[in-house]
Amino acid sequence: MRSGWLQSPGAERATSFRVAAAVEELELTIFSVFLVVYFGLTFGLFAAAAAQSGQVRRWPASIATVTGVAAIGIGLYQLYFGLSNVTVVLFVTVWSIQPLWLITVRIELCALLGRGGRSGRPTPQDDLRGRPSGPSRS
Repeated sequence: MRSGWLQSPGAERATSFRVAAAVEELELTIFSVFLVVYFGLTFGLFAAAAAQSGQVRRWPASIATVTGVAAIGIGLYQLYFGLSNVTVVLFVTVWSIQPLWLITVRIELCALLGRGGRSGRPTPQDDLRGRPSGPSRS
């Protein structure tokens, strides 16, 4: 886009510049919405659900929930004010914490499956394996 603007003749230069600026604004808007939906809602809701399930430790899931909420704030801030150093630094921080949380959840769930899937609470898989998940009915 910018090379097209630089190479355009004088009369078309203003139009080319406006087109390039509009494309950049569109890219920033799409990226901001992506921040809100993917890094904010997806991670935030998954972490909140994991924290409530009791299958993983609550404090890492709470941290991941906070990073999801922070990502929503970063995306909305960037959508309103545009790209800045603040949003770049905060996004890198949030993006660094979320994969670490996913690795932690993966390790905990593998350890849970290694114990036979029993965490002290009944799970939906218990019914599929033929074991009663609730009080026995005799």
